[in-house]
Amino acid sequence: MIDLKDLRDNPDKYRRGAQLKNVTVDIDAILQKDRDRVAAQQEFEKYRAEQNLASQAIGRLKDPTEKQAAIARVGHLKTSVKSAEERTKALDAELELMALRVP
Repeated sequence: MIDLKDLRDNPDKYRRGAQLKNVTVDIDAILQKDRDRVAAQQEFEKYRAEQNLASQAIGRLKDPTEKQAAIARVGHLKTSVKSAEERTKALDAELELMALRVP
């Protein structure tokens, strides 16, 4: 499989390589899918960090009402983390399939 960092840095090299081997491959689509995957990964990491901070804050809260609100927030964040993780995995799988077509 190709090195995605090298593809990002030198897309024309891969375009020329595909052209020389008479292989039709959409390098721009691969680069866009990579950007989407990176954005999804960053979103996942952001939600995970928020979830960790919110979980730590629950232990410090004394007021039962505030504690329940914080627990509800962690539950919502857990859903967001799971969704972002699934999106990242799906994009990663799609990107891998696309990258395998690049000579």
